[in-house]
Amino acid sequence: MQCLQQGEAAALEVLYHRYSRRLLAYLLRMLGNDRETAQDTLQDIFIKVYQQPELFCTSQRFSSWIFTVAHHRCISEYRRRNTRRHTQIESDMDIFPATNHEQDTTLDSPVDRKQFRHDLHRELDKIDERRRSIFLLRHQEQFSIREIGHMLDCPEGTVKSSLFYITKKLAKALQHFHSFVL
Repeated sequence: MQCLQQGEAAALEVLYHRYSRRLLAYLLRMLGNDRETAQDTLQDIFIKVYQQPELFCTSQRFSSWIFTVAHHRCISEYRRRNTRRHTQIESDMDIFPATNHEQDTTLDSPVDRKQFRHDLHRELDKIDERRRSIFLLRHQEQFSIREIGHMLDCPEGTVKSSLFYITKKLAKALQHFHSFVL
């Protein structure tokens, strides 16, 4: 980002390749799996980064800053829509990164995993945008409680209680997958 601030346009390509996939996954989940809107929003974010690199404070982590920008873009999109869009999720994209111990899970069948992801995404869509964002930033993007609080301008206690609430709600809604641990 410092290179971009110094006028090195090629630095934008490096940032785009480093963060675009993660941001797109976040935007898809936050925008009801609307791929076109998520991709447009992603492009708008990087246009803003290119046109106004001075908005970034180099004492921050770039990942925290860019996800904060993405979160605010989602809020703007919600306001533009005036109502949250509820969609049926049919994506095979998992919000959690793949792990080597995935074979150890009790959900042995690919159909079970797909059904779990489908049900999880459906339940996440029922949660208000702020709490969903907190959940995704924590479990998909691996940000700390402190970072999420800073990104969303809310106390760490609010982040913790939101995560507790969401986890409890998801556990109850997904109890038919009782042998799978979140």
